[in-house]
Amino acid sequence: MPLDPPPRRILVIQLRHLGDVLLTTPAVRALRRAYPEARIDFLVDRGARAALLGNTDIHRMIERPSRASLREGAQVVLEARRARYDLVIDFQHKLRSAVVALCSGAARSVSWGHTARRMLYRPPVRRAHPQGYMGATKIALLREAGLVDVDDRDSPRPILSVSEAAQACAAATWTALGLDGTQVEAIKPGSRRADHRGANHFA
Repeated sequence: MPLDPPPRRILVIQLRHLGDVLLTTPAVRALRRAYPEARIDFLVDRGARAALLGNTDIHRMIERPSRASLREGAQVVLEARRARYDLVIDFQHKLRSAVVALCSGAARSVSWGHTARRMLYRPPVRRAHPQGYMGATKIALLREAGLVDVDDRDSPRPILSVSEAAQACAAATWTALGLDGTQVEAIKPGSRRADHRGANHFA
């Protein structure tokens, strides 16, 4: 069951990369449905913010420089602390994001539990990092933490808002390339992680 009383201010953390940020949007939608009155902010590296532009489930983006200095990192921590979040959800689970969760002052912070950093969250987490489609596993983390009730409305499909200007730019690009834009596929054959390269691999 969702938290009672419900949180009023929620911070979601997924700093990078662009695809991982986009795959966090189904979890944000699940939070929005569970807590329609809550303010949901999103902490993201500046280089990945484009995945969240126009997302109406998010009240505000807190942007962190992709290669933040110690001073810039401290400023992000102070900004999170000033916002007085009730709940922080750290999907990144790196030291820099765990420090934000710990120092935010939130009564509850949630993350995976597969490293020693689990002790930096309130209460300490013991959830294994699941394998599989990340859009679904992020929602599963919310469910296992008792934050949302997942039903058939909570689709793991990413939510991407595309502006009219971006659509016009794409249309002009297809025309310049002699394509109509309806039969286009993008393939990324390389990744340092085997589970990101696909079950069938690439020829």
